Amino acid sequence: MLKVNVQVANEVAYESEQLRRDGEKLIEPIITYGVKFAVSFTRVVESLERTALYSVDIAEIAINLTEKA
Repeated sequence: MLKVNVQVANEVAYESEQLRRDGEKLIEPIITYGVKFAVSFTRVVESLERTALYSVDIAEIAINLTEKA
């Protein structure tokens, strides 16, 4: 069971990085919809990125706890 936790934690870290890259790709084309919309959309993307980073932190803690067990 501990190996599964490490695998899942590593997948979370990978998916988080993918989310960050995808978010960056989306921001540039959104500017054509207007500044107000672009700013709002950018804030949503940044919030998702922060959530992903928190997930990575939790995953790293899970890995560390697994290694200590």
